Amino acid sequence: ASDFVLGARAVLDSPALVNPDVRFYLCGDKVYEVDTVKHVTARMPMMLATTCGVIFLLIAVFFRSALVPLRLLVTLGVPLAFVFGLAVLIYQDGMLKWTGAAIFQPAGYFYWDIPIMTFSVCIGLALDYDVFLLSRIAEYRIGGYSAK
Repeated sequence: ASDFVLGARAVLDSPALVNPDVRFYLCGDKVYEVDTVKHVTARMPMMLATTCGVIFLLIAVFFRSALVPLRLLVTLGVPLAFVFGLAVLIYQDGMLKWTGAAIFQPAGYFYWDIPIMTFSVCIGLALDYDVFLLSRIAEYRIGGYSAK
């Protein structure tokens, strides 16, 4: 669908059809989907950077530490790299196609909203666990317990 939409737009924008009195528009579900994918993927790096920046800033302020956000970078970064790397190996490169299961046959691409949803869910789960763990550690330290 995206090849058709991009090709149709190229034809409609060609100099042979340019007339200041006439404007051409494409509409429909597939055109909307192509525009949405283009819009979302263009803004995804900014969304990722903003999300991570706000999380790290809040964690640094909440725990009054500069090292906790760096630890969080590792505890969030490693699982995300693993999840996305494994997904690429399985669904793009076909690492498990030997099983014969239809779900593991390589498609060569991801559906456009899978990385966005996966990032959000993984950040939410990892952050929830990490904040819970660090809060308990802080409570014990305030209570007088040592690291030993």
